[in-house]
Amino acid sequence: MPNYGSVRSPRQGYTPAPLEIKPNNTGVIIGASLALVGLICATLLFTVAGRDDGGPQITLAPFGATTTVLAAATTVPNSAIRAVADDTGTFSINIRGDLQTETAPSEAAGGFTVARITASDNLEAYYNDNTTFGVLVVAVGPDIGSEVAQVLSFLEPNESVCKERVRETINTSYGQAVRISLTGCGVDNLGTKVLLSVALAEPPLVLGLRMQDTGELAAIQAAALYILETLQV
Repeated sequence: MPNYGSVRSPRQGYTPAPLEIKPNNTGVIIGASLALVGLICATLLFTVAGRDDGGPQITLAPFGATTTVLAAATTVPNSAIRAVADDTGTFSINIRGDLQTETAPSEAAGGFTVARITASDNLEAYYNDNTTFGVLVVAVGPDIGSEVAQVLSFLEPNESVCKERVRETINTSYGQAVRISLTGCGVDNLGTKVLLSVALAEPPLVLGLRMQDTGELAAIQAAALYILETLQV
């Protein structure tokens, strides 16, 4: 099973990119219901082995610094799908039942809270490489006033981490999203990362997602989109 790297691990050369603050601005997060066909796709997809800068800024604390890793029960079948909510109650996503998860928020300088969920086969490995399967989802609220471009910039690794980068706009069940596909990642060039971000008007949040793996790009893109479209607020 592929991996998903840490938000900013030293091995990956990550330094948390800043999220832009715009007073009284609103971002958007995604809400959605899970369709039956999604469950079928998820079971299959999860078995699949620049940047924009702005004005006033804050820097988020590194993820994983103040959270507890909870290993999933060994009795949960790999194919089971479960809903996982972040600790702030902002959103939930549907993921494979046997993944390890972190659900505590990240605290940003200035007292802002960023809701997040991280899930991986091995969270410790995910935070330290570019090939261990994992997915990170963050929800940025109107108190920070960030936009899709800034959320993607925060999630994207340093330019030296991956060889190829493709940015495009795609259609989702929640409207148009920006997708960045990164290939040739890591010291062995075997990692692939897919970033997605969508802004919704209600509630006023911006959702950002990053998935990492070593499988085919198309399969990772499909798996990332599946999780995005299961998100509920």
